[in-house]
Amino acid sequence: MNETVRLKREHYGDFIVNYHNGLKNLRYVWRGAEKGKVMSQEVPYELYDWLLYNTTTIRDGELQIAETEPNLEEIKNQIPEVEEYEANSHSKEEVIKLLKGNINKMKSELNKVVSQSEKRFIKAVADELNENEDDGLTKGKNDFINEWVRLKSDEE
Repeated sequence: MNETVRLKREHYGDFIVNYHNGLKNLRYVWRGAEKGKVMSQEVPYELYDWLLYNTTTIRDGELQIAETEPNLEEIKNQIPEVEEYEANSHSKEEVIKLLKGNINKMKSELNKVVSQSEKRFIKAVADELNENEDDGLTKGKNDFINEWVRLKSDEE
């Protein structure tokens, strides 16, 4: 196992982690994804382990394991709520493919999302698609997404 893990930030908006390693306070900053650029950085495995077991950061998809991580599958297998992590950890490309695909598959996948930040991310991608008339979503998909975001927000 590597002593570091590469984590990335797919969502919009910066994300900051303040971590005390027993000796000193360490600050890690990920810039929010902009214009297709996703920030990733290597962090000590102990920080990843702390995020995994003491916060919801990994489970909610705020930070994701980068695809370039050499031990990706091994690290993912250590996540206790791996299904929840996968449901809340979409890349922008995956969201676009999902939104442009079959409406029933879209509904099924969106109903697995539990993280509020992932919901906002998906809604922002849908709004971006709708800004371009050629790539806009159908009324049925937009209606579902708007209701889905509203209902999920009311539950929390």
